[in-house]
Amino acid sequence: MSKGGAALKESFAGLESTELSPDKAKLPLRLVQPIFPLHPLPEVNEGIFARLDDYLRAELVGLSREAVTADNVFLQAFFNWALWNLDADAYAAIQNKHIDMERESGSAICKFLNFPHYCRRKMGQLHRLGLHRGSPKRILDIGCGPGHFQLMAKYFGHEAIGLDLPFEAGHLYNALCEFFGVRKIDHRIEAMQPLPAFAARFDLVTAFITQFDFDDENRPWNVRSWRFFVDDVCDNLLRSNGVLYLTLTGGDRPKEVWQYLGSVAEWTHRHAIMIRQGSPIRRLARRIRRATNGR
Repeated sequence: MSKGGAALKESFAGLESTELSPDKAKLPLRLVQPIFPLHPLPEVNEGIFARLDDYLRAELVGLSREAVTADNVFLQAFFNWALWNLDADAYAAIQNKHIDMERESGSAICKFLNFPHYCRRKMGQLHRLGLHRGSPKRILDIGCGPGHFQLMAKYFGHEAIGLDLPFEAGHLYNALCEFFGVRKIDHRIEAMQPLPAFAARFDLVTAFITQFDFDDENRPWNVRSWRFFVDDVCDNLLRSNGVLYLTLTGGDRPKEVWQYLGSVAEWTHRHAIMIRQGSPIRRLARRIRRATNGR
């Protein structure tokens, strides 16, 4: 159990009582009933059911007991901001609706209701990209899901637009993006098809732990499809010297795809790939391709 989770359980001691104090009466009804698992990891499951403001307070207590790191300092500031700016009552309504829906369907998507857990993960991504400092940037996040990354980027002064599949109106991703006040574009990415046109270009295009490069029959893109995608992003979406940052996990991609992505990348690490618009590496790769008639 996380330190925040331990503090949370202390704050919920005696919650099974049938007579609730005024403070406890504001909690979702779910919390006075036996908690059933919606996620195999206890530290994720506990945050699905917890009231947002109580869990943020518990996480802040846990962070205050941890070693001081850059991530922790920024997380404490962000969680304090969220505590005062996000409506816990409105969040509880989303929890109650979707916990019931997902329990019946057997879906694991309710894990994204654990706001602090996923914000911790996004903080690491923000740091790796240097978004916790520097001038404001315009960002497109492909596969944005519930919008945690966009919200945190907005907190740090950036303009972040999400792009994801067109889900039905009542989908949890749509509900959370609306709750966070972040913009999501509905679009299905297809092989050899351009991304939507935008009014202005981006400094950064991201895609974290995404599998948009697999079709409905789970077949991965080939090199030609990836080359089209990279050229489309770099030529039509990114500003000069802008960055495409991908983390590709899951699925079995051909070795030739990894070789191609490595050949045009400025930097790679495991499944993470950074490609810069206008970089000498990418220009050289395009010259070689033209010289060999596209082979």
